[in-house]
Amino acid sequence: QMLPEESVGSILRSKQVVVVGDPKQMPPYRGMVSTLFDDEAEELEEDDGIDKQTSILDLAAQTFRDYRRLRYHYRSEDENLIRFSNQEFYDNDLITIPNQHENNELGVHHYDAKGEYNAGKSGGSRNPNQKEAEETVSLIIKESRDHPNWSLGVAVINKQQAIRVEEILRERTLHDQ
Repeated sequence: QMLPEESVGSILRSKQVVVVGDPKQMPPYRGMVSTLFDDEAEELEEDDGIDKQTSILDLAAQTFRDYRRLRYHYRSEDENLIRFSNQEFYDNDLITIPNQHENNELGVHHYDAKGEYNAGKSGGSRNPNQKEAEETVSLIIKESRDHPNWSLGVAVINKQQAIRVEEILRERTLHDQ
């Protein structure tokens, strides 16, 4: 929803530009214009706020030949919320996350590993949470065995925790062979 005049300064100073947006979503409108001067504020109060403006996305789409369209829709908890838009505006081309309410095995899940925070000498979140790493590896192994053809994404708090999870996973998988 960024107006061109708000972005041109940054674009002119840049060596490379990436413009991200969805032309099917709400474009900028007059109500988004800055009200630095009283005259402009009075004019906007009389306006219904629906005077659509050209966005930086519109200009980029006209200017640049090469573009990619993101296909994954991840913001709706239920696929039914995006179904109409997917059919009517996106040619059924959006890939949505399966509805977790219809099939409990699908979707994104939260698991509380009951880990224990240990600040240690370096403080902060730099030290791996051993209990959480072990529980994470147990879940990875279980899911991999239960669903060998599925993909699995794992998110941890930081790089040190990711390294610890990888180490434990490597240890356990070598031990099981």
